[in-house]
Amino acid sequence: MVKLPEIVPKKTGMDKFIDITAGCLILLIFFFTLDIYSALPDKIPVHFNVFGEPDRFGSRFMIFLLPTIGALLYTGFVILNRFPHLFNYPAHITPENAENVYTFSTRFLRLINFLTVILFALLQWFVIQSIYDPTIGSRIIIIVIGYCVAVFSGVIFYFIKLKKITRIKERL
Repeated sequence: MVKLPEIVPKKTGMDKFIDITAGCLILLIFFFTLDIYSALPDKIPVHFNVFGEPDRFGSRFMIFLLPTIGALLYTGFVILNRFPHLFNYPAHITPENAENVYTFSTRFLRLINFLTVILFALLQWFVIQSIYDPTIGSRIIIIVIGYCVAVFSGVIFYFIKLKKITRIKERL
């Protein structure tokens, strides 16, 4: 196994803004859920079929499942982003290109983290709304498809840009 250079890229103001905004959104999801918890019925929808109709119900305590998973993913991404030398790169990393590649890769992971937090916030909102309006669930699929398209497009962009970064530095 090749040992990659251990360089910690500097965070820009935008990087910090994205991290802080995502963290605040996670807290907002929890506070909002706590605020409405006592008003929830004993049984709430916890799963939806492909048409967005609730097809499984659980106790109202299950309303904390999505925010908890979202918070764990957020925390995991933030911790992982501190160790870019442990990432698996589809390009050759050298001491000369490591800082640029690490900066780009941590920024990409930060964006994926932010999009994931937004997805969990929207899913939580849809679950809560579906308690009072069962027809709203059909719009969940639009959010999930939009998220998948955004992430897939981002991954393609990431690979193209990463190849350019590593090729430019190799020529110098």
